[in-house]
Amino acid sequence: MSGGWQAVLAARRVGPNYLGESMAGTLYGADVAQLRTLASQAGSSASALNGLRRRLAADLAASRHWQGNDARSFRSDWETAHSRSMVQAVHLLETMQRELTANADQQEHASSAGSAAMPAAPAGPAAPPGALPTPAELAALSPQQVHDLWPGLGAERQAEFSRLHPFTAGNLDGLPISVRIEANKVAAAGQLALLDANGPSTGEEARYLRKVLARQIRLVAYDPGKGNLIELLGRYDGSTTTVLTYVPGTFAKAGDFYAGGAQKMAAYLQQSDPAGSTAAFVYKNSEFPQDQTFVQSADKPFGEQAGRRLAAFEEGLAAQNPPAAQTVAVSHSWGEAAVASSEMFGTHYDSQISLSGAWMPEGWKADPATDYHHFAYDFDALATAQQLGLVGDKYPLGDRAFRKHIYDDPARNFEFGPVRITTDPMAKIENHSLIASAQDTRNREAREDIARAIYGGRK
Repeated sequence: MSGGWQAVLAARRVGPNYLGESMAGTLYGADVAQLRTLASQAGSSASALNGLRRRLAADLAASRHWQGNDARSFRSDWETAHSRSMVQAVHLLETMQRELTANADQQEHASSAGSAAMPAAPAGPAAPPGALPTPAELAALSPQQVHDLWPGLGAERQAEFSRLHPFTAGNLDGLPISVRIEANKVAAAGQLALLDANGPSTGEEARYLRKVLARQIRLVAYDPGKGNLIELLGRYDGSTTTVLTYVPGTFAKAGDFYAGGAQKMAAYLQQSDPAGSTAAFVYKNSEFPQDQTFVQSADKPFGEQAGRRLAAFEEGLAAQNPPAAQTVAVSHSWGEAAVASSEMFGTHYDSQISLSGAWMPEGWKADPATDYHHFAYDFDALATAQQLGLVGDKYPLGDRAFRKHIYDDPARNFEFGPVRITTDPMAKIENHSLIASAQDTRNREAREDIARAIYGGRK
C-alpha cells in the first residue's frame, strides 16, 4: 500500500495515539514510576475482583434456601452472563497490567538510549520508529486494510503487538489465521488460570482450553466474556482447496463447543473431502438466540448484526484464501439467517447450504454465481412455522434459488393418498435437529448427499 501502514493510520488519527508523541510530532516522556504504580493497581484490582467472583459463586452455590423461578433465573444469568462479565473484566485488568508494565520497560529503555545518544542527536527528533498501532486504530480499519497493513509492521513489531494485545490479535478480522491462533492460545491460558485459581478445574471448559494449549484445538476467535469462538478443523494453507464455514443452529453456545457437539457436522464434512484439503471454520462469533419463545430467532435486526460480523470474518478470510479455493457456507436453522445476512453485506460463497435453514432478510437476492441447496426432513417444526408465516416471507424451503433435498421422516410418517401424518408429536422437533447430525445413522443418506453437494465428483 502506498505510504505504508503508518500513513493509513495517520489519516485516521484525531489526536495523539502513541506514548511519547504529541500532536506537533515532538516527543515527551512518561513517568515510569507512575506507570508501574498504575500497573500494580490494575493487578491488585484484578486479584480483588476475581476473589469477589469466587466468593459470590461459592455463596450462590451454598444458598439452598433460595428456590423458585427467580432463583433459577438468577443462577442461569450468573452462569451465562454475570460471572463471565466479571471474568472478562479480570482479563482486561490483567491485560492493562501487562501493557503498563511493558510501556514502563520501553520508556526506561528509550530514555536510557536517548540519554546516551543525546550529544550526537540532530535537532527536531522524529517519532520512535518502533511505534505500534493501537488496538482501536486497527479495529477502525476494514479486514482487507488490516490484512494489507500487517506485513508493514515487520516480524518484531507483529510479535510485540500480539504479546501486548492477545485478545485484539486473536479476534481481529484480517490478521493471518496463524497469528490469531497463537494469540488465542495466550488468551486461553489466561482464562484457564482463572478457572484453576482454586485448584485444577475438571469442568468441560477447562478440559477444552487445555487442548487449546496442547495445540489439539485451534481457535481463530476467542472471547470468553461473550462465549464466542471460532474453531479451525483441518489445514489452512496454500494447499487448501475448500474453505468451509459452518454456522450451527439456534441455541448454539460455547458449552456446545466444549462438549464437542457443535463441531461434529463440520468435522464430518471436512473429513469427507476426497482430496483431504478442506479447512472448516466452526463459527460462533456473535450472540445466538437463546429464548425458548423463538422471538429472538425471528428478529431481523438481531440476525442482520450477526450477518455483519460474519461478513467481516469472511472478508478477512477472502484476503488470504488460496486463489483457487472454493468457499462454502453450511448453516443449520437460525445459522442461515446469519449466512444470508452476510451475503447482504457483500460476502460471496461459491456454495451456500441450508440445513433446515430459518430465513433470509428482506431484500435478499440469490447470488447468480452461488450454488444454493436446502436439506430437510418432510416433518420439520421450522418448516411448519415457515408455512404458517411465522418467520417471514423469505426462507430456503420457499425460495426457488435453493435446490431442495427433502427426506422422509424416519419410520414415523404415514401416507393416506397425498396426505402425510405422524403419530409422534416430537417428530417435527427431532427431525429439525436430525438433519444436522453427523452421527445418527438415520441421517446417513442426507449427510452423504450434503458432502456430495460440496465436493461433487472431485477426486
